[in-house]
Amino acid sequence: MPKRGTEQGGPKRRRRILTTKRVIAKLVSDRQFSEFRRYELGVESLCELAVDATLCLGRGMRNVSPELMARLSGITLAAWGEDVPADLSRWTYSIRLPKFIWMCLSRVLELTSLLALHDPRAQWQQVNETVEAWLDSWGDDERAKMARARFSTLTGITQGREARAQYMHTSLVKALSAVQA
Repeated sequence: MPKRGTEQGGPKRRRRILTTKRVIAKLVSDRQFSEFRRYELGVESLCELAVDATLCLGRGMRNVSPELMARLSGITLAAWGEDVPADLSRWTYSIRLPKFIWMCLSRVLELTSLLALHDPRAQWQQVNETVEAWLDSWGDDERAKMARARFSTLTGITQGREARAQYMHTSLVKALSAVQA
């Protein structure tokens, strides 16, 4: 009989939340990380969190689950080198998923701008510009159209026949998945 959570006795599938918890635990427990490395791990974890939230949005969820909010709080505190409380439940409150994604990306922008200053030869400036272009792409005005063109130039991701909202969500998943890789 296969173990619970496995298929035909194969390896267990791990949920993404465990990966983020491990990153937070490592950031908090090992104070030897440089500020630069904490920022890098924070950006990767925030990108993973934004992808998870975008996928929830695609499944029709409207509000952020307490687990996602706790992850955002823990990642943010750990990336900035602050103490992460054992119980993050007091950090949770109810907000809509689009605002949550915006919050994740705002934190990514903060950290990538600092990373770009620290190591200008790395790709952090391009990640920062990609996220900014995606955020600016919402809307129907000329600025949004130019931002979508800039986003397409930076990522190579263009809108096909899908609706604009669907394109925006799938393009965010693709762009942020590239950062995690």
